[in-house]
Amino acid sequence: MKSKCTAQFLADLGVTKTHSRPKVSNDNCYSEAQFKTLKYRPAFPGRFGSMQDARDFCRTQHPCFTRAFKSEHMKTIAIDYGTSNCAAAFVHGGEPSLVELEPGSRLLPSVLWVRHQARHDDTPEDLNAQLVRASEVLLGTEAVRMHMDDPSAGYLIKSPKNFLAVDLRPEQKELFVAITAVFLRFLKLAAETALGAPADLAVLGRPVKYHGAGSFEPQALDIMRRAAAEAGIEDFVFEYEPIAAAVAYEQQLDADRTVLVLDAGGGTTDCTLMRLGPSRKASTDRREDILSTSGERLGGTDLDVAFAKQFFGPAFGIGAHFKSGRPIPASGIMDALSITDIPAQTRFYGRAMGIELGNYLRDAAESEPVERLIELRENHLAMRVNRSAESGKIALSDGEQASVALDYFNNPLQVPVSRAALERNMQHYMQKTVALMQAACSQAGELPDEIFITGGTSRIPLLNRMVRERFPGVPIVSGDNFGSVGKGLALRAQTIAAAS
Repeated sequence: MKSKCTAQFLADLGVTKTHSRPKVSNDNCYSEAQFKTLKYRPAFPGRFGSMQDARDFCRTQHPCFTRAFKSEHMKTIAIDYGTSNCAAAFVHGGEPSLVELEPGSRLLPSVLWVRHQARHDDTPEDLNAQLVRASEVLLGTEAVRMHMDDPSAGYLIKSPKNFLAVDLRPEQKELFVAITAVFLRFLKLAAETALGAPADLAVLGRPVKYHGAGSFEPQALDIMRRAAAEAGIEDFVFEYEPIAAAVAYEQQLDADRTVLVLDAGGGTTDCTLMRLGPSRKASTDRREDILSTSGERLGGTDLDVAFAKQFFGPAFGIGAHFKSGRPIPASGIMDALSITDIPAQTRFYGRAMGIELGNYLRDAAESEPVERLIELRENHLAMRVNRSAESGKIALSDGEQASVALDYFNNPLQVPVSRAALERNMQHYMQKTVALMQAACSQAGELPDEIFITGGTSRIPLLNRMVRERFPGVPIVSGDNFGSVGKGLALRAQTIAAAS
């Protein structure tokens, strides 16, 4: 009598062999072997209380397993919370990819609108953190459009990042935590939607020096940390924005070089002298490649305000006189146009200024400029004036002459502007930028092989001319003015995940 082999015996019982495996894209025997090794550890529990418990166990009890898992499976995103624009990115197929944040655009203007909430006495409630968290909130182009349709319907906040490192009262700090959390939550959701999975790690950009900064730099970072937690970003790290821009540019290099990176952004201007190239980009720790950094609280938003004061100031009374021959004080007009200065805006929209403007109108030799200034105040048109200034500045980056329409006033006008006049007024701003580049080189004691310029302000022709004059013979390369930081942050996120 001869017995059947085991395979035939199992077949008779209906147990047939199969070569199919669960359809898991990253399935491999090494992962299974590591999992079995982990499972049979004495400390391995019979049951985990939650997914977080399982993650914590793997992180602490089996570092080798965790490192292998992270390098192969960890999902990462990058968030560039910028002064003028925001971006989000992730790495797809080895290449950084920016996420579409508005229809047809991978940038989100850093503008927030929140609707007024009336009290029982019909006076609008002051803007506070609770209002931002509980009310209808719009971001980007939609926010600007809502404000332009009806300026009295709500509050408009432009470039909130500019206020993180200024002297804030506790309730103001809480407000900017809430505002920043709204942006970070939106950017996180957009990135994870494009990625197709929740992110395990996010890298958030930060400037070398925040706008305002001084002793308030820790406050800015605390606001960012609290806002990230409120937005549901659990695991994140900060990375300097100019370093991210350098890493993005590094992808184009075919040989090692010393590169001076200028990130001339909306709120800050940062420089980094860094060693870049094919032999270095795989390194997980780039600290040794950074030769020096420098930064200044100066950016495109400052230039917009300066443009408005220079070209639009006369339309609101700069240079005008009272009937007595005395000049009309310029301080109130300057406060009106300084939209990134909280104390200035508080003064301009305060009750005392309302009374003062009434006196100006009564005593002015020419009433039209004062009437226009009163209309700006009553209809909250300062933001529209600032956007007109930004449009004029951009137009002069491409041409020698332009005309800017202030056609949203009852007495509209066209303001002629010229690049020559603008450059005379911008000389000291650009000199500060070039001085930052010189400082970075002086700190390191060496000159760059080439210069990489990015950021919206880098489009200004005067800046490019002054950089060439200061660094003769050094090649100057311009990158993605608005996407370099976001892409670089995405690459850093992937590198940090692999090394963690």
